[in-house]
Amino acid sequence: MNIMKKINFLYLFILPFVFTSCDFLEKFDHFGVGNTFERSFDINVNPTDLNTYTGFVSFDASDDATLDENLDDIKEFDIENIRYKITGFSGDDIAVANGTVKITSEGDVVGTSVTIGNVNFSDLYAEGTEMKLPLTQATYNAIKDAYLSKQKIKIEISGDYVVSEPTEVEFTIYMTVEALINM
Repeated sequence: MNIMKKINFLYLFILPFVFTSCDFLEKFDHFGVGNTFERSFDINVNPTDLNTYTGFVSFDASDDATLDENLDDIKEFDIENIRYKITGFSGDDIAVANGTVKITSEGDVVGTSVTIGNVNFSDLYAEGTEMKLPLTQATYNAIKDAYLSKQKIKIEISGDYVVSEPTEVEFTIYMTVEALINM
């Protein structure tokens, strides 16, 4: 009998916390989602070519199932940054590249292109350096609007790369996003 009283007391003690916890949880009206998307591409340049390079990656909302399923309920959305890193390299280690990073959506240029000047891809690879693209807030806003409209975002890097031997460079592009989604 004494055990039954203790169990009843325990239930009476725990029960208010269960109801309080439910009320507490009802106060949450949104949840956060963050993700860093990662895509890679290779460029191959030979001395007999035109010494130019080009490569691109694409991102869209369907890359993250939680974002894709909740696009209509997004309360806030922010693209934190877009970065690139040289994740593979072989070839002419003293060659210097120049180029442009262009962002498009549905074939239209989004925001302002970024110039890359006098970059040694071999050095970036050896250092393991991630380079943040210096995009304007207007460019981030344009990317965000296209992304939330379920349009593909294409990030293209192209330029001149005069090499003395066949050279292969692997670029990895990272796009970090955060969202608050209404429940």
